[in-house]
Amino acid sequence: MVFGTATPFGRRVAHALERAEIEVTAIDVDLDDLEAVTTALAADTTAVVYSHIDPLCLEPRAFVDVDATLWEAACERQLRMFLHVVQASYAPLARSDGAMVCVCPTVALQGAAHLALFAAVAEGQRILAKSAARQWANDGIRVNIVSPSIHELLDNPRDPRFVDALRGRTPIDSYDTDAALREVLPYLLKTRALTALTIPLDGGQVTAL
Repeated sequence: MVFGTATPFGRRVAHALERAEIEVTAIDVDLDDLEAVTTALAADTTAVVYSHIDPLCLEPRAFVDVDATLWEAACERQLRMFLHVVQASYAPLARSDGAMVCVCPTVALQGAAHLALFAAVAEGQRILAKSAARQWANDGIRVNIVSPSIHELLDNPRDPRFVDALRGRTPIDSYDTDAALREVLPYLLKTRALTALTIPLDGGQVTAL
């Protein structure tokens, strides 16, 4: 079950799973509605991938331009939607000893000028996922996080306001995010040996935490 396939990167996540011969069901419901999310998850669900990223979060902004309305839409609402998916996933994953993977871009690990709201959302999701992993371990559920580079999500990475977010050398010159998704996502959904782990999928720019 994949959440977030309405966005280009979410579709890349779903495609990577399909190329790894994993059956994908795209979930397109109102994530503000916990009941709708719960209903959308089939009783026999064995794996959940959360890759929803609201384009609103990717718009560069200065701190002084953030008001209460924007904070609610770009931060509070995004965390609430992820919380709904986490809550709704528990019952089916507990029945199947299943797994969940959350996609949190690397700004969650290091912050970024002009993308502070997105960094706050991504890190909030990452910590919720790690906390769920610790709480659900005895129920057989694994929850892990993958962190693609932020440049994979930006329509205009050359915008000078993103220089801070994109700086840093990629040690692996031929790094391919889509290939990494095909390799890492299936492994995390199948392995019973790992939980509460964050794996940066960025060719080595950011150290795993």
